[in-house]
Amino acid sequence: MILVHITKIPEEIGNLQLLEELSTQNAGLKGSILLSLFNMSSLKIMGLTVNTLVGSLPDNICQNLPVNQELYFSKNQLSGLIPSKLWQCTELLYLSMSFNSFTGSIPRSIGNLTQAMEIYLANNSLTGALPSSIGLGVPNLQELEVDLNY
Repeated sequence: MILVHITKIPEEIGNLQLLEELSTQNAGLKGSILLSLFNMSSLKIMGLTVNTLVGSLPDNICQNLPVNQELYFSKNQLSGLIPSKLWQCTELLYLSMSFNSFTGSIPRSIGNLTQAMEIYLANNSLTGALPSSIGLGVPNLQELEVDLNY
């Protein structure tokens, strides 16, 4: 197997309106996440784990990802608040944001992820109580990891 390190994705990748899966796990990506990645309306799976991505996620993360089912951002150097509109990804089944530096509390709107089966928010710097909405609005949830947040 040959490993290729791709340190940057071109902005033009956002023009791929028929792309359904983007996986760059352990690719060597560095820098901020391109905003154009969040404009691919057919994207069902976005996998950006195990890279050196920095900065925050855009607040309107789900605005142009209507069919997105899987978001993987774990093991990067992402920071800031969990986007408040992330919970508008109503088709989302898997959310992985562990091993970053996200801060603040988990938004109450997490209860809007009615289809979610797995949510991973461990190993960040999240504070506050786990919202009660997670027990009311996420009936399909099978795995929830929020440990090691301090």
